[in-house]
Amino acid sequence: MDEFNRSLGKILVSEGGFTNNLKNPGGATNRGVTQRVYNEDRMSRGLSAQSVQLITDVEIADICNELTLTTNHCSVLLYRARTRLRTCLSEKGLTTEDAAGEMY
Repeated sequence: MDEFNRSLGKILVSEGGFTNNLKNPGGATNRGVTQRVYNEDRMSRGLSAQSVQLITDVEIADICNELTLTTNHCSVLLYRARTRLRTCLSEKGLTTEDAAGEMY
């Protein structure tokens, strides 16, 4: 298996389903892809925008391939996201147990 497919596998496992937390500046996100990135991808292919909730595995793979995602990139992005979440929770007086989902 090549590095891209290993990285994609990590994303599809690590990134959960759809979320649209109004406190999240990234907005609507599904399996690691934000609505903005999904819209840009669809428009670049001559397609109209649609909800990121409808994104397919093939579209996720295409977007990740376009962004030249590697295993290292995936690990760094997940680490930064977790660190930022912990900081945000701490600033609000919350703990990682208060967050929805499992924290590593």
